[in-house]
Amino acid sequence: MHLWTNNRIVISTIVILLGTLLMMAFGAFFWLQDAADNSGLANVTWDYGVALLWALLILIFIAFWPITDRERIVLMVLWIARIGVTLGFMLFYESYYPPLDPISYFKRGINEIAPLDCFTFSNGTSNVNGLAALHNLVIPESYHAMKLTWALLGLVAVYFFYRAACLFLGYRDIRVLYLLGLFPSILFWSSFLGKDPIVLLGIALYAFGVVGFFRHRRAGYLWPLGLGILLAAFIRMWLAFILLLPLGVFFVIGHQSVMRRILLVLLGVPAFVLAVQSFSEKFQLETTQDLVEQTDRLSQSWAFGGSGQKIEGGFNSISGMVIFLPVGMFTALFRPLPGEILNPFGLLASAENALLLGMLLWAIYKGRWRLIMSEPVIAWAVAVVIIWSAIYGFVSYQNLGSAFRFKLQVMPILLLVLVFLANRRRVAFVNNLG
Repeated sequence: MHLWTNNRIVISTIVILLGTLLMMAFGAFFWLQDAADNSGLANVTWDYGVALLWALLILIFIAFWPITDRERIVLMVLWIARIGVTLGFMLFYESYYPPLDPISYFKRGINEIAPLDCFTFSNGTSNVNGLAALHNLVIPESYHAMKLTWALLGLVAVYFFYRAACLFLGYRDIRVLYLLGLFPSILFWSSFLGKDPIVLLGIALYAFGVVGFFRHRRAGYLWPLGLGILLAAFIRMWLAFILLLPLGVFFVIGHQSVMRRILLVLLGVPAFVLAVQSFSEKFQLETTQDLVEQTDRLSQSWAFGGSGQKIEGGFNSISGMVIFLPVGMFTALFRPLPGEILNPFGLLASAENALLLGMLLWAIYKGRWRLIMSEPVIAWAVAVVIIWSAIYGFVSYQNLGSAFRFKLQVMPILLLVLVFLANRRRVAFVNNLG
C-alpha cells in the first residue's frame, strides 16, 4: 500500500510537470520574443525547445537520486517550480531588464575554443565563461538549457542546506526543504545563470560540513567543509576569508575536544593565512591606507543604475569605514525596504526584506537572541551572517538591486537562524509553519 501511494505520487508529479511544460510552451511566447530581442538570440524557438527537453531529462535524473523517497518527490516538485521560474517568470524579467551577464556568459562560451584555459582560481567571470564553454560542448547551444543547468546547481545547494539543518535538528524535517526551496529570492537567484548558484553550492557544502563536524564529531565532514570553501573561493576569493573566520566561534563557546581543536588549528589557520595573503595580493594591499583606497574604489564602482546610490565623500580613513559599518551591514541584509524601489521586482524584494526584518525584531522583542550563545552552531551561523554583511555592506549600500542578489550567499543561513530565533521551541526550526 505504501509503495502504491509513493508510485501514485510520483506519477502525479510527472503528469503535473508535463502539463506545466505544455502550458509554459504555449504561454511563454508572450514574453519569449521580447526576452529574445534583449538577449540577441537568433533561433529562439529551437533554443527554448531544447530547454524544455533538458528540463524533462533533469526531472528523470532527479527521480534516481540516492535519497529518501519523500525527499526525492519534494525535489521533483521544487524542480517544477524552478522550471516555472527559469523558463517562465525569468522571461518576464529578461524582457524588463536585458540579461547582460547571463547572455554574455552564454555567448562567450560559444566562442571559446579552449575552455580549460579559462579556469583561473578566484577569477569568477573567467571561470563561469569556461564552464559555459564546457556546457556548450555537451548540450546543443541553448541559452535557456544553460540556465536550467545552473538552476540545477542551485537546487543541489538548497538540498545541502536542508541536510545541514537536519544534522542540527537530529531528524529530517521535510518542511525545511520546502521553506528553502520555495523562498522567493532563493528560488529566483539560485536559478540565475552566473556566479551565484556556484557560490551558493560552495557555501551549502561548507555549512553541511561545519554542522556535521561540530555537531556530530565526525572527521568525514571535513571533506565537504573544505570543498565548499574552495568552490566558493574559486569564484570569489574573499569568501574564503569570510567563511573561515566564523569557525573561531567553536573555540570560544561549546565543548570541543582537544583533538578537534588541534585539527581545526592545523587545517584552519594555514588556510586563513593563505586566504588573507591572496586577498592582499589580489587587491595590492600593503598598508591600511591601501585598504581604505581600494574599499572606496570598489564601493563607488557599484553606484550605477536606477537603484544606485553614492556614499557622499567616500571613505578616507579606517575610522570612517568603522562608523559606516552598521549602515552597510543593515543595507546588505534588509534593504531595499518598502518604498525604496518602486518597480515590480523592487516591490517583491522589499516585501521579503520587511518579512525578514519583522522576524528579527520579533526575536529581539521576545529575548530569543539569548539562545545564540547557548548553541555553538547557531552562534557560528550568526557569525557568518555578521562577517559577510560587514564585508559586503560597502558594496551593497551603493546598489540596492545588486544588494538583494548578493544576499543569496547567506540567505538560507539567515532565514533558518531567524526561524529558529522566532520559534518558541528550540528543538525545531519550523514548528511555527505547521
